Amino acid sequence: MRATSCWLVLGGWLGACASPAWADDVFPSQPIRLIIPMVAAGSTDVMARIIVPKMAAALGQPMVIDNRPGGNGLIGEEMVARAKPDGYTLMLESTAAAINPSLNAQNYDPLKAFLPVSQAAAVPLILTVNSTMQAQNVKELIAEVKAKPGVYTYASFGNGSIAHFAGEIFKLNAGLEMTHIAYKGSPQAVNDTIGGQVNMMFAPVPTIVQHFKAGKARGLAITAPVRSSLAPQIPTMAEAGVAGMEVQTWFGFFLPTGTPPAIANRYYEEIQKAFKLPDVRAALDAQGFTIIASTPAEFAKVFHAEVERFARVVKQAHIKADG
Repeated sequence: MRATSCWLVLGGWLGACASPAWADDVFPSQPIRLIIPMVAAGSTDVMARIIVPKMAAALGQPMVIDNRPGGNGLIGEEMVARAKPDGYTLMLESTAAAINPSLNAQNYDPLKAFLPVSQAAAVPLILTVNSTMQAQNVKELIAEVKAKPGVYTYASFGNGSIAHFAGEIFKLNAGLEMTHIAYKGSPQAVNDTIGGQVNMMFAPVPTIVQHFKAGKARGLAITAPVRSSLAPQIPTMAEAGVAGMEVQTWFGFFLPTGTPPAIANRYYEEIQKAFKLPDVRAALDAQGFTIIASTPAEFAKVFHAEVERFARVVKQAHIKADG
């Protein structure tokens, strides 16, 4: 059974998650639905709970968070693709929006169906090895893996996940032969990596840093353009000598294509204001998010580039969708 959860920001409004829109001269004049195509309590949902109350207060209307998980985001995405472009349906989606076109059959073209509003933030990954591995840095790891082609394994939290793509891009860029081991979630993938069942993985920063402190694993490099405040001692992949490894889970706001530009700009302005608030910045930083808050034009450029990038990786690495 598909799980659906809704909650209200700025209470006082009672009604269904999908109330019909009506014509108005001043936007917004009714509650706004924010569709999150992932489960409640996931990273996308965590970000929404931090920023949405600020946006709702500024907009003067409740924002209903509507979790629509399933199909790596396809269920929620299709709802937005088919929604009326009146500004009352907004989506906060992850990198899945750029990965899905290459792996899953869709009834819509995300490049045509979605209007990018702002790339909000990102969570980078850390190339992590378990304590039994000899490599102390990326250069040594590459040499170790190349010495035994096909012997080493890397974990991910699902086929087609960002951790899977990071591993395949690493293999392509460094000329490595490794076997991908897909898990059904991040916890099991991390546990088996630090436990020695697999040799390495690209793990989300907030999930893995605690294990570094405990000495159960080593972080060799981070897949971001800059170092993380949660692990400042770990170099970027570029610093470690591997180019083209900026592979992060990003989160962005989208509207249905056809939404009036004035409404899209209003959302962008409120997103910008929210990200400048000290308590929002502190809360996101504590969760391992790197704030981006790009303009609609910047996000559109990134979104198109990411769709094309993941399509190339799918073809080069022969990645197949589950089932």
